[in-house]
Amino acid sequence: MNNGIISVIDIGTTKIVCIIAKVDTDNKIKILGFGQEKSNGIKRGNIFNIIEAKESIKKAIEKAQQMANIKIENVYIGIAGQSIDSMLNSTNITRRNSEIPISAEELKEIFNDQYSIPLKQDEQILEIFPSQYYLDDEKVDSPIGALGTNFKANFIIVYGKKQNIDRIKKCLNELNLNVVKIFLEPLASAEAILSEAEKIGGIMLIDIGGGTSDVIIYKDNFIKYTTIIPFGGNNITNDIKTLFKLLENDAETIKIKFGKAIATSQDREEVIILKSQTQQLEEIKIETSMLTNIVGSRMREIFGIIDAKVSAVLNTKLSDYLNYGIVLTGGGALLSRIDILSSQIFGTISKIRHSNVIIDQEYQSLLLKPQYSTVIGLILLANKHLNSIKENTYNTINSASIIESNKPITIKNNEKYDVNLKKEKKKKVNKIIIKIGEIFKPDDNNF
Repeated sequence: MNNGIISVIDIGTTKIVCIIAKVDTDNKIKILGFGQEKSNGIKRGNIFNIIEAKESIKKAIEKAQQMANIKIENVYIGIAGQSIDSMLNSTNITRRNSEIPISAEELKEIFNDQYSIPLKQDEQILEIFPSQYYLDDEKVDSPIGALGTNFKANFIIVYGKKQNIDRIKKCLNELNLNVVKIFLEPLASAEAILSEAEKIGGIMLIDIGGGTSDVIIYKDNFIKYTTIIPFGGNNITNDIKTLFKLLENDAETIKIKFGKAIATSQDREEVIILKSQTQQLEEIKIETSMLTNIVGSRMREIFGIIDAKVSAVLNTKLSDYLNYGIVLTGGGALLSRIDILSSQIFGTISKIRHSNVIIDQEYQSLLLKPQYSTVIGLILLANKHLNSIKENTYNTINSASIIESNKPITIKNNEKYDVNLKKEKKKKVNKIIIKIGEIFKPDDNNF
């Protein structure tokens, strides 16, 4: 990360993307190196074959390094997987002196107390986000400096299985790379796409990947909910492959070229004919109406699960809550008419978007696509993190990520800052914990 150079890796179910870049003061991204490789050894966002996964990651990194003519040592990583979920925690405190302003230290102590949330032995906290602050029953955007007696802070606690995080670190460490920080991928996608006005007014982003669909909701400029659904574009491909007895590559091609999320009255009945390369096999005929029914059924299922989980948490109609509707991104957002189906399911406007950033003109046609929203967002988040460390202003209360490198980061001026989060002594507080993860637990045998 010398001279402001940032290296990020998006480890997805279908592809591994490594980008080496610099970000100027206007948030314009200069791409120095780009590498992409097909994912192997990864299923639904989790590594299950570390040898295959490491080789895929290595190839993507080598391509980026060769293009940039730079050997990287420190990387930022994105994480999403079916084992990741979130819970809501509400902390209530009666302050002894209402005339003493709330300090940053007081807020940090409350924030750090969230680490005592009970989890299963094989789980660990990945991210902590403030969700809303109240002072004497009034909403406050920033409590520091405010006066009052009864202080309430709501937090989103994101957690996941420790072994899945350790496997990612192991892969990178065996490639002689130091993992500086791991970001939640829906947070990265939101960073690349959403405006502050959208985050204030209320918006839900759904990043539809190959193995998972990542969800994050903003309102009043706070994260209100995030979850990972273990369904994605690969499920549609597998449905087509199974029902029509096709090779996976053929099923993927048909999905991309002919798949539609919903039928319209203007559709004409057509037949897709696949000619077999083996003489013993007959040609395969697929009616487009049947294909649309298959694709639409799976997408209705994915959106239906998201709707049920979100509704259970927010306890309100999405159309009333989300003033800016829904943004669809990720490779799955390229599916024809998916925005129309989304609007029908959720009852609010849906839009397909890619990164809303400025990058080199030569890379715009490649990277300004929905399937690269996450990796572009990782660059922006990494740049924020690096700059805050240089200025010694990194604040976990705002950035809320706690997965840090065990090694201090060497900054350009040779000063070192330990970015590991340290626990402070906790005060006794009243807690209300609502665990969300048990609402839906799909059977692994279904995938």
